Amino acid sequence: EKDVDLIFLGDYVDRGADTWLINKLLVLKYEYPERVFLLRGNHEISTNSPLISPKTNDVDFFNRLKTLQKEHPEKITNQVIEFYEQLFETLPIMMKVKFNDMNI
Repeated sequence: EKDVDLIFLGDYVDRGADTWLINKLLVLKYEYPERVFLLRGNHEISTNSPLISPKTNDVDFFNRLKTLQKEHPEKITNQVIEFYEQLFETLPIMMKVKFNDMNI
């Protein structure tokens, strides 16, 4: 609908299979840049991030990408992996929402 904004709250990479969900959301963001907002969840962490805890599997997404790269090197290139790394580093971690008609 034309008057609806969508805010997605993160954790895209641990929902769905591999890259499907994050890619679908990126298409939505591309098609509706002023209406779709993507926030970074605690799983959208690059492999270079100092936030990764050795006790968690925060890099599972990148491990899956590397496995897919071995199976499909023509589709999952190093540039694809670098794209997701850069994307996760640039996703905002919060946003301020102002409601004009509501007293919250």
